Amino acid sequence: MTKTEPAAMSKAVTSNKIVTSLKKLRLLRYPSANHNQMEEDDFANLSFVEREVLEFNLDMQQWLAGTVERSPDNFTVISSQLATGFGAITSSGRHWRRDSMLTQLEQAWGVRGTEFVSTILELRVIVQTAVLAAVSYEIHEVNNGTKAPVVKFVTAILALNSRNRNNIEWLHYHEGGVVQTSPAAKGE
Repeated sequence: MTKTEPAAMSKAVTSNKIVTSLKKLRLLRYPSANHNQMEEDDFANLSFVEREVLEFNLDMQQWLAGTVERSPDNFTVISSQLATGFGAITSSGRHWRRDSMLTQLEQAWGVRGTEFVSTILELRVIVQTAVLAAVSYEIHEVNNGTKAPVVKFVTAILALNSRNRNNIEWLHYHEGGVVQTSPAAKGE
């Protein structure tokens, strides 16, 4: 085994995880596609901005569900994507700065349970320049086997940064509202 093989294997595993996650998604750019039949080509056709949103969501889901090992390396996967000046505003109006949010997040490993699923829908790149991108999307979260997801509406600002995964770091994250759906509402 050469020294480059583990890195190549890691990329393949990450790619497979994202493809698996994509199979659960219905992105706006694939309005008529069967989300269960998305393949590697669908992943390859995503912009690097879209790919980062999906990968970061998957990283967060796995951390909160406790489905990745609680280790400094796994936590660094998340923390390294947040810019030094990162800020977040939750739907409750709470404002988080990077350091205080990361302290809380590190302690939140596994708090959602292994059945926690977080799915990105309606992902849109609103604008992209040579240095910034703005995205909007919905996060549909299901906790511990409940049938009705909580839907969060998100807008985020990302900075292009060649040192980070997908050449992006997160500058700002804003949840604009939360809707608790009911199983009856799905059939309407």
